Amino acid sequence: MTQNAPGLHGAEASALHTDSAFSWLMAFAGFVCVMCTYGAVTGSLPLIYGQVIDEFGWSRTSAVSIVALKNLFSAITSIFLVGFAINRFGLKAVMITAGVITALGMASFSWIGSLYSYYFAGALIGIGVMPVMITCQVLVSRWFTRNQGLAVAIVASGVSAGGIIFPFVSSYLIEQIGWRLAFVFISAGIWAIALPLFVFLVKDKPDGAKFARQESQRKAQEAEKARLDAADLDESFSDVLKTPGFWIVISGLFFVSAADSAVLQHTYLFLERELNLSAGAAAMGLSSIFGLGIFAKLLAGKFYDLFSIRGVSVWYLLIAISIFLALQINGAGWLAAFAIARGVAHGGFVIVAPVVAKHCYGPRLINNVMPVYMGAFAVGNALGPTIMSAIYDSAGSYNLGFGLSATVCVLSAASLLLVRPKYWDRVRAGEHGQLSKESSS
Repeated sequence: MTQNAPGLHGAEASALHTDSAFSWLMAFAGFVCVMCTYGAVTGSLPLIYGQVIDEFGWSRTSAVSIVALKNLFSAITSIFLVGFAINRFGLKAVMITAGVITALGMASFSWIGSLYSYYFAGALIGIGVMPVMITCQVLVSRWFTRNQGLAVAIVASGVSAGGIIFPFVSSYLIEQIGWRLAFVFISAGIWAIALPLFVFLVKDKPDGAKFARQESQRKAQEAEKARLDAADLDESFSDVLKTPGFWIVISGLFFVSAADSAVLQHTYLFLERELNLSAGAAAMGLSSIFGLGIFAKLLAGKFYDLFSIRGVSVWYLLIAISIFLALQINGAGWLAAFAIARGVAHGGFVIVAPVVAKHCYGPRLINNVMPVYMGAFAVGNALGPTIMSAIYDSAGSYNLGFGLSATVCVLSAASLLLVRPKYWDRVRAGEHGQLSKESSS
């Protein structure tokens, strides 16, 4: 049972465990912005592959490789630019710039006429879309302590919301005005909704907003700040780079994201062209996976808040199970089981990086650690679908690719058990009055 901080009782003690109303407003803003950017791209891009294959006669590998290029540029931007840019220019400036670049990348689909211009559009989207996700997750990680996993889940649910809405929107727009102009219309959500929220609502840090507080609340928040400061780690980013746990997390994020993204990006083609479903039914299947992802993110967020790294390891196993179910589909029941399992597994996975970054290294290092973790995530996203395409083109089926994907998830789950969530452990020790100078060394 959690003990109250010394000298705090009743409302004062409860304030230690309460995130402010403005914090939840930041989570909502992050949700909407991610939905209009990352969610729009994720929900629409798989519907383009069949269109360009039919129009240009490209191979499946060539068509799907746009997501590899998109995620490769996301990885480069995340690892080498985002952390520096946030520290140098501030969170809000990076958010706005990334939103504009994403919108321009989506609008550039209007003049695609070759493989080079197709890949250029993907690269431009990649440069913008991952920094939007990172900055929104850093935003809520700054504003939340007790409910960080849940808040990150709410923000990441924007991907699922986009995945519900945009397959249907894109399918309709493609039928009415073609796939090029469809992406131009979809980018309107960034210009009309996301960017105004970035500009007028988002506050970089809790200190950027003034709250009317009772004296007891102020004292409680000061005590909470002192407790969290005591839990922070006395390490530099260069120290972190030397720890095995840092690289174990990176390898897991890379391999699991490669497996998860490979299956996700091929789901529409798998349903439509391997299982012979109609285009509308395939779009509904993809949309249902994203729809379940909203529930899954909220569930996973609380699960990670409770179990930290061990909870993430469990989720890696869920991803393996969901992929394995694809190999069993031979009727409506197995198809439904696959869609449900994929929705839950994929939805919970995409919020892993910010949670692990803070749980292992604390808020002081999150600006440096999380972009690297998200970069590993993006590299996996980049290579997974392309490798799956190459395997399919060689073998003529998805069986081998799906089997390999499930296997690497199981191995990654096992390796993650070697990682200790040091900051998360110290926060909980402080809640129980067990954190001392000795335990901080």
